[in-house]
Amino acid sequence: MNNTVAIIGAGQMGSGIAQTVAANGIDVLLADVSLEVAEQARAGIDKALGKLVGKGKIEIADAEATLKRIKPVGDYGPMSDADIIIEAA
Repeated sequence: MNNTVAIIGAGQMGSGIAQTVAANGIDVLLADVSLEVAEQARAGIDKALGKLVGKGKIEIADAEATLKRIKPVGDYGPMSDADIIIEAA
């Protein structure tokens, strides 16, 4: 088991799931209609984590570690080794 969750759909729900899963120490593959959309979602997660740091709810090191675990992908190929795939599209 490599502790990886793949998420199809990087909108509000998919991004929230990705952030929560990654915050709990699990690697995330985040996909949407294109790599660019998935990358934009990761940037949005970065912004949300920054707000939590600013409010003192999490430490900056935890935010950085969470973001590091989220990998945007442009297709479903990398998801073949995931332990679970969540559809949130």
